[in-house]
Amino acid sequence: MAGYYLQRIAEFMQYGLNIGFGNVNNTLLFIIIALISGLQLNGFRRLWLQAMAATILHRVAEVMIPVLASETPFLLPTNLIGISYWEANLVLFFAYLFVIGMLFILKVRFFIGAIRAPVKHH
Repeated sequence: MAGYYLQRIAEFMQYGLNIGFGNVNNTLLFIIIALISGLQLNGFRRLWLQAMAATILHRVAEVMIPVLASETPFLLPTNLIGISYWEANLVLFFAYLFVIGMLFILKVRFFIGAIRAPVKHH
């Protein structure tokens, strides 16, 4: 009986790894990229560059994740030369700019600030 359930769990995990990887939601992709970018950011002077890199990575991942999961052939976005695509990129850039900036502030305030705080000895 336990073998049956272990087999079902293994099938579920295999299905999730093979099929689920190509269906990564844009919101989840945004959160993952923003978290990594926020943790990598070392100062506000590089915020613009980090947000730009996150935007480019996001757009590349949108195209390449389904390709790597063998779900679709490599195709460039159909509206690549349209103004709507570049407007969406600009909105995505400002969203990354805001979220990465907020994550950096939280990182400095709570994590790095807690490490640098002096320890009081009694």
